[in-house]
Amino acid sequence: MPSREIRAVLEEESLALKNLVNLAKEKRDAILHDNIEELSRIIKAEEEELAVINGFESLNHDAYRELPELQLCYEERETLIEELKESNLLNQKLLEDSLAFINFSLRVLHGDEGGNLYGSSGNVENQGANSVINWRG
Repeated sequence: MPSREIRAVLEEESLALKNLVNLAKEKRDAILHDNIEELSRIIKAEEEELAVINGFESLNHDAYRELPELQLCYEERETLIEELKESNLLNQKLLEDSLAFINFSLRVLHGDEGGNLYGSSGNVENQGANSVINWRG
């Protein structure tokens, strides 16, 4: 494959990677603002971009990486991939923190069932559920 065609493929791949990086930033904002509808739209758009990138898997990058005329394209590609990884790690951490907060909130509302304490006799006394809401009416 001539380097001109490879450059065109790399530019298309870079465009798809740039779109993924932008979508990852939009996803971060959607997570921070608890916008589920926007998050769903972003995920669908990411899937479309990933389908485009998967189409480039047939290109053997190792065979062309050392060509001087393609060095800048590969450097840009690597930079975009690294930026995408960092954004995805941040989004993953934000989602984990959100889930931890939700779990904490649920334990507060429903009471922590693991609230057994030792009594004065040394036996375990069940303190019952310390729920904020009286579920029994």
